Amino acid sequence: MKKNIFDTYSLNSLPTSLLNLVKVNKNSIIFSILFIGSFGNTWAQEQFSDTTAAEIPTWEEMMQEAEISGLMEIELDTSEVEIPFEGHIHAIGRYRDGSITLRWGVDNAGLWYENNPFGYGIRRIAFNEEILYDPDNAVELINEPLKPWPEEKWEAYFVNGGDSDYMAIAAQIILGEYGLDSRMTMLGLSDEMVNRHGFAHLVADWDPLVAEALGMRWIDEDLELGMNYAYEVYCLKDTLIGMPCYSGFTIVVTSEEEPIFTPEIDTISGKDKQVVLQWNTTGSLHNMSGFLIERSSDGGQTFQRVNENPFVNLLDKIDDPWALRFYTYHDSVPENEFWYFYRIAGIDPFGEQTPWSDAYPGKADEPRPIAVPQAQVSETGDGRVIINWEVENEDHIFGYLVTHSTLQEGPYDWLNEDLLPAGSRELIHKEPNLLSMNYYIVYAFRDDGEYEHSMPQAINIIDTFPPAAPTGLEGFVDSLGVVHVNWRLGPEEDIYGYHVYINNQPEEVPSRVTPSPLFDTTYQHKVTLSTFNRMVVVRVVAMDMAQNASEISEPLILFRPDTIPPVSPVINAFEIRDEGIFINWIASTSLDVDYHLIFRKKSEDEEWLQIQRLKPEQVENQFLDKDVIHYTSYDYKFVAFDESGLQSEAASLFGLRAFTRIPLTSVVNFTSNQNGDQPGIELNWVWPHEEEVRTFAIYRQVDDHHFRLIRKVNGSENSFKDMVYPAGEKYRYQIHVELKNKRPVDLSDIVELTLAGSD
Repeated sequence: MKKNIFDTYSLNSLPTSLLNLVKVNKNSIIFSILFIGSFGNTWAQEQFSDTTAAEIPTWEEMMQEAEISGLMEIELDTSEVEIPFEGHIHAIGRYRDGSITLRWGVDNAGLWYENNPFGYGIRRIAFNEEILYDPDNAVELINEPLKPWPEEKWEAYFVNGGDSDYMAIAAQIILGEYGLDSRMTMLGLSDEMVNRHGFAHLVADWDPLVAEALGMRWIDEDLELGMNYAYEVYCLKDTLIGMPCYSGFTIVVTSEEEPIFTPEIDTISGKDKQVVLQWNTTGSLHNMSGFLIERSSDGGQTFQRVNENPFVNLLDKIDDPWALRFYTYHDSVPENEFWYFYRIAGIDPFGEQTPWSDAYPGKADEPRPIAVPQAQVSETGDGRVIINWEVENEDHIFGYLVTHSTLQEGPYDWLNEDLLPAGSRELIHKEPNLLSMNYYIVYAFRDDGEYEHSMPQAINIIDTFPPAAPTGLEGFVDSLGVVHVNWRLGPEEDIYGYHVYINNQPEEVPSRVTPSPLFDTTYQHKVTLSTFNRMVVVRVVAMDMAQNASEISEPLILFRPDTIPPVSPVINAFEIRDEGIFINWIASTSLDVDYHLIFRKKSEDEEWLQIQRLKPEQVENQFLDKDVIHYTSYDYKFVAFDESGLQSEAASLFGLRAFTRIPLTSVVNFTSNQNGDQPGIELNWVWPHEEEVRTFAIYRQVDDHHFRLIRKVNGSENSFKDMVYPAGEKYRYQIHVELKNKRPVDLSDIVELTLAGSD
């Protein structure tokens, strides 16, 4: 059975570089693996020699040639190629040896192809701590567009002895005609464009001259030390094939050079006729476009290249989780148990080689016994899964990795961050997926870099754990009686929905109002407003996929808008007493009463006067109004007000006439005075009450005689002059007040005065 190379290799798995910025069809890797150093240079020599030019082969013909030559058995992948509808330039820069090298690439094959005849431009802005960054200071650096070499320049390179395999590949990418096979469909042409686009960026990463020849590299030597430089690389044709071309930007500082990184081999292990090298994928190593490997058979005295072309780690990272941590290279050697020395160097996106690493020894080992883990999974009963495994022979195993997925075909995620040591037989998965099947694979890693894995083991968790009670309930009742409530979404992934319960009192048994679970965290429900109980109590219950119900939430207490005024107070009885008007009344029975007001007015008046304001706890059912005028008719009303400001109908009484036999006190400040030796005695007084006076009756006593009425003055008066003449006699005065309402009044105090005579 033929092996599909794309099951294990993908250009999308390359280290981070400009190559990672492009979308490449899986078929494109075949050209890179099979023809660099073989077909490419041969084609260039034939194309530009004095002999008859050879016909340019199509991609299909090249793949067929690979099969015929026995280099590799393949199956063509005819998957469609996704081409985005916009393109971006991605630029990087490096300062070294007094100059700045710029490299860039385009992440859209169609945009790259259409822009090649027009090329790229570069703008630069210089700035530092004293000179601020200002886009208006941008200067154009390129007089002629940077674009792929013309045909004559490629020809001159090869005619003059140029023999770079990568230059030959680049020449074919730029100059080779498209669609020479008449059977090629539009999809095939799209695949071919994407392939050329991907390989152009690949070989540009590996050779600076290729990058320059493809119009993707430029060196800026006009620099000032200590300045910072911001570069913009842009397409000279602004809008291409209906899609925008977005510029690429990069900033380079000249205060210090980028350090030169040296890779190091992490582990060397052996297996039958192979030595396995591994080194870390993180840090600066992850930015390498490829690696060179050398081997020594004489104890490290001399070294020979093992890989003709830069090595890139192309293992599919889903199927091979170990590739997430290490680059792995397998070197085939002629014999086991012979010690070799190895060293590596990196190729960065600028096409420059790093220094060689230290050399480390390694040898191929005799075949190791196969140790395939036999895995089993089971449920703990508390929502967790136990993964157990056994191996027949653990002699050469140094660790285990357990992976998890919800699909049998993956992708699988690591459950243990670091390898479990040899001897481990169990791992507990604390958070399996409760909504679907759970699949587990156990990997056993050997000390030769190889691994074996178990068959996927599946388990479906029976969910018996209810979700947490909902929290964060908020809401209100609008003027139409619609209850609006919302709550926080629960943290559980298997939440199926929610039930809402609404009651009128917290102590009532919750009543469910949702016929089926809600799929949202908000709900509306209509309640009546025609009730004296304004309270609305809302609770929520969460349901999971297994129909487990949570505890009911804490109650949310809302209040209906108050549209019903409070019940009117009730007047039971009244009585006219000497002390005033007595009224027996009952306060409003509504629960939301805030206060009562008692109003009074004289029956003939229009305006009511508030005489008392009573909170519910101040209410007494007996009210005595002492501040009344005898024989005056009064009206009363009692009104209740609730917390919303609504008022009840008034409880009213009309025409209550005050009547009392208790006399009023008489005038005050009653005085008698004589103005010098003038004849007559002047009397003054003050009436202290509201009652209207009909007359003031003034009585006089001379010496020891009886009091006699001497005058009645109008009730509006407050003074009287008694024209008496005999000097030396003693005069006493007393006032009797006659009120219009007939209420009795006490006699006034007696004032006396001895009249003085003139000399």
